[in-house]
Amino acid sequence: MITTVTSTSLDDVSGIFALTRDLGLSPTQYGFASASWALGIVAGSWLGSRITEKPLVYYPLVALPIGLAIGAVGLLQPGFTTIMVLFAAGGVGNGAFNALTNRVILSSVPEHQQGRAWAGFRWIVYVCLLSGYALGAALGSQYALHLMAYGGSALVLCALANIVGRAVLARRRTP
Repeated sequence: MITTVTSTSLDDVSGIFALTRDLGLSPTQYGFASASWALGIVAGSWLGSRITEKPLVYYPLVALPIGLAIGAVGLLQPGFTTIMVLFAAGGVGNGAFNALTNRVILSSVPEHQQGRAWAGFRWIVYVCLLSGYALGAALGSQYALHLMAYGGSALVLCALANIVGRAVLARRRTP
């Protein structure tokens, strides 16, 4: 979760520079790319709300499209159409991530502790956002594509490590 929020905040800071200045998207195209991510969030929220069993297991799976979308823009510097597709997929992951977080807190925290759980979660989110924004601001807009490549790649690597780690642990537990 920490890597996801920090990586997406790096994209928040650098994305507009990477897309408009470095990749040459017009303001209209940038708006459509942002709308693509937003529509993906709506679809992902619906999808994530359908996951009722073991929502924590799905965190790395829904983080993958977020990281792939951000990282691919930074690394591959694709054209507008590809960015639209990547951002739609990233938005789906983002929406599912949010829905899963909601499900985890509501289903695993006693009702009388819900306020504390949400406050703690928001605190973690704000610290991660501040860290990503501060790093992006410190490095400046000239590293926009680098920040997207790094943020997305870090997220993909953490998600894959989680998936592989869970598989190894599950394999060791079975006789």
